[in-house]
Amino acid sequence: MDDSVLNVGGAAHLLGVSHDTIYRLAREATIPGQKVGSQWRFSKAALFAWVQQGVPKELPASPVVVDSSYAVAPPNDQSVQERRRQADSAIGTE
Repeated sequence: MDDSVLNVGGAAHLLGVSHDTIYRLAREATIPGQKVGSQWRFSKAALFAWVQQGVPKELPASPVVVDSSYAVAPPNDQSVQERRRQADSAIGTE
């Protein structure tokens, strides 16, 4: 599978939530995703854009920090603006 398209496990890992949370958010159309047959698929770029718009209260508040290869890195002491700049740069919106 193309690494720009994620399954439920990949989306859960990227967002730092459980598989059950991804299924619930997808069924509720809270996160951008598409059901293909009986399986959900998620665009990595669409999930990054969704996170940038603001994460709903039911998800963990810890930010997702990405590097240029879209690898998820743990939060650190960087400012919110720096994390947002990194995310923008990683998806090419800067």
